[in-house]
Amino acid sequence: MSLAIICSVALVLLMGGGYLLLLTLAPLFFDKPGVWPTTHRLVSSLLIIILGTGLAMFVAALISDPQLANRVLHALAGGFMAFVTCYLVVRDSGIPISRFQFFIIAALTVTMLGVGNELVEFGLQEWTGHIFSPTTIDTWQDLTSNTVGILIAACIFTPFHKKSRQVACPDTNIGIVSPLP
Repeated sequence: MSLAIICSVALVLLMGGGYLLLLTLAPLFFDKPGVWPTTHRLVSSLLIIILGTGLAMFVAALISDPQLANRVLHALAGGFMAFVTCYLVVRDSGIPISRFQFFIIAALTVTMLGVGNELVEFGLQEWTGHIFSPTTIDTWQDLTSNTVGILIAACIFTPFHKKSRQVACPDTNIGIVSPLP
């Protein structure tokens, strides 16, 4: 199996797993009761993430120039789809945050993931000898591409974020999510 296929499968699994991890941890960060989405919403969000990430990899694979393909992959999968994942987490968990808070937290989360990716590439390059980043400029171009993807996704998805309120049901730990008017 080629390294490209292994990396592609790993990316899809990481994006889906990242959604589940963020969905679990986000309510703890905001000190709110966790609300798991319905099975239908959970499955639809995972399908959006998996298909979107797969489409990003497919589009990048169609580009013959490897450097340009890498830029497109970082913009679409590393920036855009990671931001979409954050949007889905906030939407599905019902965390009551404003649009501005959502934008800042999602952008910082995606940036942190992009920097983490570059650190993993560096570690693997040192450990395996496989060249992931031929120069330090490539790393900066990857991070810039991630930022472009973040900005495009933010322009599209931030306006759709609706602050919701969580109302705890009496005598239970179940949270009910309802959008504010």
